[in-house]
Amino acid sequence: MAMAFAAGAVSTALRISDSHIPQLFSIVVANVLLLLALALIHRCVAAFAPVGAGVRVFEGALIAAATLGLIYFTYAQGSLAARSFILSLTSFGIAMLSSWTLLACRDAAVRTPCVATAGLYLTFALTSAARCIGVLLHDTPHEFFTASISNLIGFLGFQIIIVGVPLGYFWMSSARLWANQNQLALTDPLTGLPNRRALEEWGAKVFQERQALRVPFTILVIDIDHFKRINDHYGHKGGDIALRALAHALAAAVRREDMVARLGGEEFVILLWNETLAGALVTAERIRKIIEGMEIVIDDHILKTTVSSGVAVFEAEDTFEAVLRRADRALYAAKVAGRNRVMLDSALTLVG
Repeated sequence: MAMAFAAGAVSTALRISDSHIPQLFSIVVANVLLLLALALIHRCVAAFAPVGAGVRVFEGALIAAATLGLIYFTYAQGSLAARSFILSLTSFGIAMLSSWTLLACRDAAVRTPCVATAGLYLTFALTSAARCIGVLLHDTPHEFFTASISNLIGFLGFQIIIVGVPLGYFWMSSARLWANQNQLALTDPLTGLPNRRALEEWGAKVFQERQALRVPFTILVIDIDHFKRINDHYGHKGGDIALRALAHALAAAVRREDMVARLGGEEFVILLWNETLAGALVTAERIRKIIEGMEIVIDDHILKTTVSSGVAVFEAEDTFEAVLRRADRALYAAKVAGRNRVMLDSALTLVG
């Protein structure tokens, strides 16, 4: 953004010095710098809605064509009207590209400021189009800074870009920063999974949706068996490796609509959305077998471990916290029963 404003400032300085410097600088270089400033601002806002290489190529081709046109209508056929038309038409193209880029943003965290900034670009595009029409209607003075409707419209359009877009960029940056900080607060730094806070927030939301939609919902609480032995034998580094391996395996074993979170220590929680008790038991047993068959490499050693799981299903009058407690009690029962097994909360039915 700083480079864009530097290019714009140099462009303005060159235009002001029109009568004291060669036309190459006061007309061609000044206008090309102005277009480059618009393109650089577009690159800044495109960070919030990445664009393909084709858009960059098209933007570069616009500026290259404008440069050639400015050179031609400065030296081969001097025409302020033609140069004004080229500048306005190219500005229109860049503004439309920028607005299209921002409207294509699907990131919910910055969607609102992107749409608002796209509105500013569309307004600028309209002023550029109006200036093109004004030139075609011969509303172009012989001097660039002479008062005319076309120049007034162009001036107002650039004021929108100079003032409005940086504010929009600041809004987008702030929204993205806030979203990133919030994401960090909801993420377990060791495993990259959602943490307990995220689990509670998402669980409360899902609980409300379940009540409204009347769909089945089940919780699995999973714990690594004899994790203290792993820490004692391999150190905390080895324990961390085991936790990350388990987290990866759990995330790969469930559906996209389900949630895997680290509750704390060696304990994990899986929220199975729209899953019956029978399906949850099948999933829990499948996960148990996957972990039992895993080989975790720690400093050239192979670690094999197992997990115990507790399963609880939402009942009509349940709260999320109550179901989580029942699943945790079922997990404890699985530990007492000998580990490496799945237990159901209500009747403590053994599976596998």
